[in-house]
Amino acid sequence: MIASAVLSLVIFAAGARAVPLAADTTSSSAVVLAPSSSSSSRSFSATAGLVSSSSSSKATTTSSSSASPSPTVLTPAKFLNLTSWSVQMPVGATANSTTFQQVYQPALDKFTSPYFYVNAAQTAVVFNTPNTGITTGGTTSPRTELRQITPVGTTGWDAYSSTWHNLTISAQIDRYPQGYNTSSLVIFAQILSPTQGAEVIVRARDKKLIEMCTKTLGPCINLDTNYSFGEPFTFAFSASNNMTLVTYRKGTVSALVVVPLRPYPDFVFKTGSYCLMTPTTFPATEYCQVTMTSLKVV
Repeated sequence: MIASAVLSLVIFAAGARAVPLAADTTSSSAVVLAPSSSSSSRSFSATAGLVSSSSSSKATTTSSSSASPSPTVLTPAKFLNLTSWSVQMPVGATANSTTFQQVYQPALDKFTSPYFYVNAAQTAVVFNTPNTGITTGGTTSPRTELRQITPVGTTGWDAYSSTWHNLTISAQIDRYPQGYNTSSLVIFAQILSPTQGAEVIVRARDKKLIEMCTKTLGPCINLDTNYSFGEPFTFAFSASNNMTLVTYRKGTVSALVVVPLRPYPDFVFKTGSYCLMTPTTFPATEYCQVTMTSLKVV
C-alpha cells in the first residue's frame, strides 16, 4: 500500500520497443517502486527514463444536447476556458444519426449536454460516457472527450520543437465498470497524432490502477496502484524537444516520468472520458465518468 508514501518510479529505456496502445495493454515488471522521503528534486535528459520528484451519478437521459442554453447557464467551455478545444460526444450529430457529434468554437461556448455539463455546485465539469454511446470513426468505444484545436494553418504541435506544450488538469475518476470478468478502463488523457495514432495514453483500469502506455517505452507504467473512485489528482504533460514530462500527483503519491516522443509535427492533446467498453462486453447500463475541476493548456 502506498497511500501514505511518496511513489517514486525508476524506468530504464535501454532496448525499449514500441508497442501498440491497445485498450487492454497490461503492465509488466519494467517498473521499480520504492518509497521516497526526499523533497522534490527534478532532473532529466534526452535519455528516456524517469526521475522522480521528491466523483457522482450517471446521466440517464439519452436526448441530444442543447446548443443554446439560457445565458444564465454556466457552460463547460466557460468554466474551463475551452477557447482552443472542441468536444467529441457520444451522441449523433443529428437526430437518428450514426455519426458522432463534434462541437467546435464558437458553438462550444454555449454548449451543454446530459453527458457534458457543469455540476450543480458549479465546481467542476462532468464528462459522462454511456456504454451505448455513438463512437468516433475507426473505434468501437464511445467518448466524451475534449480535443485540442491548434492555430489555423497548423495540424498540431511539433514534437521536435524547443517550444514547450503543456496540458495540466485537476480531476477525479468517478466511475468505470468493475466486477466483471473482462478488463475495463477509461482513458482520461492522451497525446495523439491524427496520422500516427495515440502516442501516449493515461488511463484508469481494473481495480485501483492508474497507468500510462506509450509507443516508445514498451510496457505500460504504473503511476498509482491504489486509486479509489472520487480521489482528486493533478496530471500534466509538458512536451518539448522530442520528449514529454508526465507528472501525476494525488495527495502524498507522486510520479514523474520522462517519455520520448517520435518526431511527428501534428500532435494534439486530448482529455475527458474515453470509455473502453462496448455493449457486447458490458451491460448497456454501464458508463464511465470523469469530473474535472480545472484545465490549462499553453
